[in-house]
Amino acid sequence: MRVSELPVWFVLPSTEVEKQLEILNQRLEELQKEISQIERSAEEKQQLVSKLQEKSEKLEDALTAAKKFSSHHQMHLTKLAHLAKACTQENPQSEAKGRHQSSRCFSIRLVTHAVLVFVDCFPSG
Repeated sequence: MRVSELPVWFVLPSTEVEKQLEILNQRLEELQKEISQIERSAEEKQQLVSKLQEKSEKLEDALTAAKKFSSHHQMHLTKLAHLAKACTQENPQSEAKGRHQSSRCFSIRLVTHAVLVFVDCFPSG
């Protein structure tokens, strides 16, 4: 076996080997510190991801609730509009019945107007 084929540590004098070993140990420590920092950073990012997922779920729940509320709101507005329309189209058959229906229609129109004003103040879009 020739000297050029021998490993570097075998050819170097012992003081050089010790220096090389010290350099390699320092590099190992630096890499271990770097690995620890990367692991901490990954942990922090995982915690952030978890918090963001929780917020996302809460927002999705809130959106679902808002859609449900909006749907119910729209259903009630539609019923109210049908009642108001029916009041404008009805013909009282008797005077007593007519007064009762007129009072009812007035109430429905008043509530319809109030709801429409409220809806205009708080648009759903």
